[in-house]
Amino acid sequence: MAAEDNLSKHQFPYEIRHGSGIVGAFLGERQVGSLSWHDPQPAREVWGGRRNPDGSIESVLIPRPATPEIVRKVVVHPDHRRRGVATAMLDAARMRHPALMHSDNESAEGAAWAKARP
Repeated sequence: MAAEDNLSKHQFPYEIRHGSGIVGAFLGERQVGSLSWHDPQPAREVWGGRRNPDGSIESVLIPRPATPEIVRKVVVHPDHRRRGVATAMLDAARMRHPALMHSDNESAEGAAWAKARP
């Protein structure tokens, strides 16, 4: 192992692992963080029902707009926060999903983090 690799391992000892729709951060075998997202959905129409004034139910097509890939949830164990874990998970996710966007449904702490990492 090169000296630079050894130094990097000491500076960031976490391993980032990919799953389907999720990225996890591990310290050894212990998971210390996860980032998940909603997959994009194309624009489409879905069947729904509408109740008419006479009480009958009518089938209707409801348009659904396309949705982008959106970060759904980011969790880092409190003992491992402010060490770049969430940012490393986001960077890893964006390597495979470059269009991944932040949600607008965030905690105050999450909004500050998202603002610093557009």
